[in-house]
Amino acid sequence: MVLVVLFLGGISIGLYSGYSARRTLAAAADSAAQAGANALDEAAYRRDGTRQLEPALAEQLATAALAAQNLPAPATGAVFADNTRVTVVLETEVGLGLLGIFAPGEPLHVRVTAIGTPRAPGAAP
Repeated sequence: MVLVVLFLGGISIGLYSGYSARRTLAAAADSAAQAGANALDEAAYRRDGTRQLEPALAEQLATAALAAQNLPAPATGAVFADNTRVTVVLETEVGLGLLGIFAPGEPLHVRVTAIGTPRAPGAAP
């Protein structure tokens, strides 16, 4: 019985590691996408009220927000922006611990995507 409990505990720790990595990456990606969505093209907005992004500035703001975060070491990311949205993609691999018994040598691949768009003040998310 003790071995079964230890085995189940080991599996639980492996699953929690994957969940924790995903949660950390999702928070970082959301934060970076929000930062990038602040790159409103002021000239277009003042001209005719169009809410669009400056893609280069959006990518710069999102990248800076990612750099300021304490992401897990093997995490990689990419930021893409156009006039309507900024997309942040983060990926990492997490060791499975005892779950590795079922997939030896195969780490858990975690990938999250967050999208930020400019919106009118007071608009629903």
